[in-house]
Amino acid sequence: MHDLKVAYLLNKTASHDNLLFFAKTKGITGVKNMPRKYISFIIIGLLVLFFSACEDSKPVMESQHLIRVGESVVTVDAFMRTLEMAKTAYPHNLMQNHEAYRAVQMRLLKQMTEELIIIERAKEIGITVTEKDLETKIAQIKGDYPDDEFEQALLEYAVSYKSWKKGLRTRMIMDKVIDAELKDGIKITPEDIATHYKKHYNSNDKAGADPLLAEKSSQKKNSELDREIITNIKSKKAEDAYVKWIEDLRRKHVININRTLWEEMTG
Repeated sequence: MHDLKVAYLLNKTASHDNLLFFAKTKGITGVKNMPRKYISFIIIGLLVLFFSACEDSKPVMESQHLIRVGESVVTVDAFMRTLEMAKTAYPHNLMQNHEAYRAVQMRLLKQMTEELIIIERAKEIGITVTEKDLETKIAQIKGDYPDDEFEQALLEYAVSYKSWKKGLRTRMIMDKVIDAELKDGIKITPEDIATHYKKHYNSNDKAGADPLLAEKSSQKKNSELDREIITNIKSKKAEDAYVKWIEDLRRKHVININRTLWEEMTG
């Protein structure tokens, strides 16, 4: 549950498929079998501070930036605010350990750097989100919350609606990049489907099948089950490809970490 809280903005922003994809590529556990709505209430605003903190480099003084990738930067203030929220995901006594605390800092630095790389990649390949698409997504999200629970969730995490909306747009752009570069070109063979079904859904295969999935599969139509299996296979193949993909992008971009500030923060 602790790792779950350091996930990205895991709410209705992305498909459940993409939600699981990002969680897995970041080493976040405990998401798969949890209801999406429960997840969203836990962490609706955790890293929206980061998404709303990705500034154009021009108005940010050189002495204030911690991470710079192309035109996108993360300031020291944004990093520290996000770190304070991330710390709540871990036991208090663990954060008193210098090595453990530094490991959390390093993990967050790596995650933020990767997000900036993806944002820059979106600019390179012309991926954007229109205001109409954004408003449609917002309406869908709000529609899943009864009464004023959505607004209460934002208040609970001290996240302004403007910042949340900006973070939502960024999340949607990143999802589109992932889909375009990792998912859309994935080829799935009949053998892939058969292997996945046997491993995860076949109740006769006692060694590997998930009993819960096997029971659910018996209640679904073949077409529905096929779509679910294809979605799962695509996510798994995208997860496998993510590490190489992000490392290739890392080599193509100039990444600047303000080492002076970083040493002051972690020393």
